[in-house]
Amino acid sequence: DDALRGDSEVVVAASSQKEGALRYATDTFRADRDGVLAVLSKDGTALEFVSQELRGDVKVVKAAVRSKTWAARFASPELLGNPELVRDVVRKYGQALRYASPEVRADKETVLTAVRSYGLALEYASDALKDDKDVVLAAVTASGWALQFASLGLRNDKQVVLEAIMDCPEAFRYASREMHEDPEAIAMHTLDSASRDVYVSLRRTPTDLEAIDGDEEQGGG
Repeated sequence: DDALRGDSEVVVAASSQKEGALRYATDTFRADRDGVLAVLSKDGTALEFVSQELRGDVKVVKAAVRSKTWAARFASPELLGNPELVRDVVRKYGQALRYASPEVRADKETVLTAVRSYGLALEYASDALKDDKDVVLAAVTASGWALQFASLGLRNDKQVVLEAIMDCPEAFRYASREMHEDPEAIAMHTLDSASRDVYVSLRRTPTDLEAIDGDEEQGGG
């Protein structure tokens, strides 16, 4: 009866036993934020059955995604089309980027946030951002495997390829043909893990070197 279908303890207990049990709860319960949050801690898929308003609530969506990442697809179109709200979700659950609107997946700040959390989220970025070096570097630094989703041009970029190999040597398979003939890339790929760690710790970027040169010049002046 409605008394049981609206009882928090009953609904939460049922949700811990069976996915989707929230569908049988009363409309009032499915619109109750605290009750819904309790259910989602047990069953993220239940996001499909909460009220439309709560499917646009970032805290509610994050609770669902924490339990089941793919539950993000049940978030409201308004939330999935709002870059700021999506960023709040993908900051910790980068995989959820796949359910964002095309416009949001073309938003550089949002995609950067996602790939820093989960490098393989690069798969869901727009084609333009798969060809954006900032985005791709962030992705392959988080997961070398993300190289497979980079544009052909960036799979031929030495810095990108080396970053990917440093995280995951096996990612070298996704580098361009030209990179497979590059001595430094080949060397990085064949290093053992201990040697690679030393290389990473000693490796300097041009920016680092410029900063050092600048300090030396100031000290000498």
